[in-house]
Amino acid sequence: EMIISNAGGATMTYQPNIDIDNSVYGNMPFQNIPWVLYGGANDPNPERDGIPAMARTKDWIESHGADVRLFIQDEDGDHGGFHMDSENVNAALDIYEDIKNDILP
Repeated sequence: EMIISNAGGATMTYQPNIDIDNSVYGNMPFQNIPWVLYGGANDPNPERDGIPAMARTKDWIESHGADVRLFIQDEDGDHGGFHMDSENVNAALDIYEDIKNDILP
C-alpha cells in the first residue's frame, strides 16, 4: 500500500483531521504508511493545494507516523501537474515498485 496525495493539502478544520490530532485513531495512525506528495508551484491556490500547503501537510502527516518517501515540488506544475507530467507519475511508480519489492520475495 502507498498513499499519493497530489495538490490537496490537509485542512486542519476538517473533522477527520481534528480526530487524528486528538488521537481518535491512535497515537500514530499513519505509522509506517508510505506516502508520495505532489505540489505545483503554479497551483492557483498555493496555500490550499500547492507547494506551501503540501509542505505543511508533509510535516503534519510525518508527525503522525507517515513515511514520506517522495515530495515532488514541481516548479513548472499547476494543480493537475502530477497527472500531466509523466516524470511525476513515473517517480511515484518507482517508489511503489520499491515498496512492492521490499514486501514481496
